[in-house]
Amino acid sequence: MLGRPNGHSLARQAEGVERAIRYTKASKGRLHAYWIEAAEAETQTVQIVVEGGDTVYTLAGELTPELYDLVLANLRIAPIP
Repeated sequence: MLGRPNGHSLARQAEGVERAIRYTKASKGRLHAYWIEAAEAETQTVQIVVEGGDTVYTLAGELTPELYDLVLANLRIAPIP
């Protein structure tokens, strides 16, 4: 890959999206959330990335569509207090 990887590719690499049962992406401005259900371990994660950033934030466990919707509804970029 040429150049620096973007947040999308970092999130895909983090959980091996190519081997996922479910892969859902949602965006809210510069925030992007990926709901990934891995094929091998039957695990679920939500990867959150900020466009232009190198950090991937991860939620893991038994994630439901309702929890994913709740996370998406409350995503925002705010200064650290």
